[in-house]
This record gives sequence, C-alpha cells and structure tokens, in this order.
Amino acid sequence: MLITDLLNLSNVPRWAKDPRLREQSFAEHTFRMAVIAWELADRLHGELDIDDFRYMLCHEAAESWTGDISGLAKHAIPSLLEGESIVETNLTWMPNKYSSNYKLIKCADIIDCIAFASLWIPEPRRSYVVDHNRAVLADHCAGYK
Repeated sequence: MLITDLLNLSNVPRWAKDPRLREQSFAEHTFRMAVIAWELADRLHGELDIDDFRYMLCHEAAESWTGDISGLAKHAIPSLLEGESIVETNLTWMPNKYSSNYKLIKCADIIDCIAFASLWIPEPRRSYVVDHNRAVLADHCAGYK
C-alpha cells in the first residue's frame, strides 16, 4: 500500500452501487468513522492508540484499487476479499480482530454507514441498508467489553 493509494480515497466514491442523494468519498467515510470511534472510546472509557488510528486510516485502502464493492458482494464472492487480505496482511500494526478496540472500530464503521444511509440513501433501499446494518451492529456490540 502506498501513500498515493490512501490519498486517492478522496476520489473514490462510496455507495457507488446505491442510489444516493449526495456523494460520499471513502476519505470522508474514513474521517467520520475515526471521529465516531474516538467518541465511543471516550464514552466507554476506552483508549485508542496510534496503531488503531493507523488502521482506521487504512481500513478502506483496497477500495483505492477496486472501487466500491458492497460488503454483501465481498462476502458472497470470496475472491473479492483478496484485496483487503493483501492490505491487512501487510499491516504490521493491524489490530487483533478479537480486541476490544478492533470491535469498537468496526462498530464505528457500521455507525457511519447507518448515519449516512439514514440521511442520503432514498427509500426503499434506505430501510434495507439501515435495518441490515443495525443487526450487524448489534452482533458486533454484543462482543464489546
């Protein structure tokens, strides 16, 4: 992963496959998710370290190569996860997927998805995206300690 890949995230639209009332880049999503994670950590008396912030900045880096691919498609077609796996394998500071901070970061990621969809994805798609991600969020939050 190169710095140019991360800088390009401001030019890669998120929600490319969904109708939307306004654009959101992956860079905007990354910033919003980091702010939400920071707030969650403060409210839950957790502490994020520099490696957590590095991960948040890079968590969508594969999309600078692939463009937007929905989470459902990524999990339905395992080869689509290859780009993410390559990025995560090369991150020496990748958080442990079972740590509280990783779960908090994933919750922040999903909260931003719900927040954006609630405002900017028109019906009937909005209801599906919000309801699906609320269920995913409940699963992730259940494991937070």
